[in-house]
Amino acid sequence: MHSLIHAKSSTGDSHDVVFRVTAGRLFVTCSCQRGQRKQLCDHVLAFLRGDESMLYDRSEAQRLSDVTALARRSGYADYARRISAQKRLVENESEKLRTSETELEDALSNGLVLGE
Repeated sequence: MHSLIHAKSSTGDSHDVVFRVTAGRLFVTCSCQRGQRKQLCDHVLAFLRGDESMLYDRSEAQRLSDVTALARRSGYADYARRISAQKRLVENESEKLRTSETELEDALSNGLVLGE
């Protein structure tokens, strides 16, 4: 199996995501910055989960369906869902911490004279 699927980028361009099975192993590459550094990216995670909203070209939906079926059979789809859920939790907690930090800095700044 060899499938090229185009993913939406945050800038509106597309990234090439290639799924290839060789000797029973799934190899994945993405042309985004993280993918070029051989890191797991959101495009790959989305496609492993079967997220059609990440498709740049809707005509590639059947290819995505084929990849997603393979990901389900191999258990990768479940890992991708769990990783995505963890990332959402981390992002939410990070936002709460940033808000708390800003509130604390504002409170401290109200009592200090900075820069003199």
